[in-house]
Amino acid sequence: MQNPFNIQAKIVKLNAAKIELPKSLAEVGQTYFQQNFQKSQWNGNAWAQRKAGYYANKMRGKHLLVKTGNLRRALQNTIISYDWKKITWGIKGVDYAKYLNNGTSFMPQRQFIGINEELKAKIKKKIESEFNKIMN
Repeated sequence: MQNPFNIQAKIVKLNAAKIELPKSLAEVGQTYFQQNFQKSQWNGNAWAQRKAGYYANKMRGKHLLVKTGNLRRALQNTIISYDWKKITWGIKGVDYAKYLNNGTSFMPQRQFIGINEELKAKIKKKIESEFNKIMN
């Protein structure tokens, strides 16, 4: 008689998920950071606009943080490490990224990378989706 629950196949899929899921979750974060950067927002809130003046008028309608494109390109490779214990994202090769992400006393914060409730919800949704694929 065949096992109606197909437990062995589910165990195989769960073992595969141990390897594949952390990478997949890291990619969810990376995509999220890129989308927020493109939208000039973080956690659903728009970044602070440029201060009024000549430069602000000249750059009206243009993306706030793209002059050279270095930071935008760096966001395509934010995954530092991933495993079952921890996923680490970061910006490599763009020294000024931390000042933009955190802000300074002279510059408003324009965060584009980090953990927030919206990202947690996306990760939770991905985990549930993958688990449902395995169990069905």
